[in-house]
Amino acid sequence: MYIQLQGQHPVTGEIVNSWSCAIKEVPTFLMYLGRQTTNLDGETSQMRSEMQKTTQSMARAAAYMEQIFDVVQKRTGNGAAINGPEQRASLEIDHQQ
Repeated sequence: MYIQLQGQHPVTGEIVNSWSCAIKEVPTFLMYLGRQTTNLDGETSQMRSEMQKTTQSMARAAAYMEQIFDVVQKRTGNGAAINGPEQRASLEIDHQQ
């Protein structure tokens, strides 16, 4: 069985456009697949790192929101909504201290 190879040779970088025996080209295919697997492994590690950063940021945001809720609950006595600019200003002053 013959196949047409088109593209770049994985070792030499040479542009290839030829017909060849499929069995003869198995080592070339294996090198190509190995290189692709290595590239995917690096990309997977990078994505994992980005997801960890995102998760940490979300945890910090949730903790900050919890702190804000605690301040609002203390100011209003029951966690009711903040009414008026005076309450907002006093909460901002407390947060800055």
